[in-house]
Amino acid sequence: MGTQAVSAPAREATAALAPNGGEVLERRELPSGHTLVLLATSDRSETLQIRSPRDEVEVTIVCGPDGPVVSLRSARLELEAPRVAIRCEDFDLSATRSLALRSGDVGIQSAGELRIRAQDDVFINGDFLRLNCTEASDLPQAT
Repeated sequence: MGTQAVSAPAREATAALAPNGGEVLERRELPSGHTLVLLATSDRSETLQIRSPRDEVEVTIVCGPDGPVVSLRSARLELEAPRVAIRCEDFDLSATRSLALRSGDVGIQSAGELRIRAQDDVFINGDFLRLNCTEASDLPQAT
């Protein structure tokens, strides 16, 4: 396993899938059958790709003037860590089939409006449903 000289056909095939074209700087075949490709996509950015054995782009990291952008195309993505923090200006999560959130306690805070919209029924199940209760002392006592 080592750096390979990149043939003209391989360079053209790889560059055809790179953003804004690009010059192949390095191409390395991995034992798994995947390929690691480093492209110079402009004088101010580089692109690192991991390609499947079928030469499909699975992971792309574009390093440019505004910082890195990571794109993944995968059958499954798993994260496991004691803590995960995501900080951003906008967060858009979309699932075409279903979305499941599981936890012990859940807290949702909003500095503005919080809206829930459903095209079908909305079910809320709990021992008690409490609205406009902010302190435990405000809660009615169970009998």
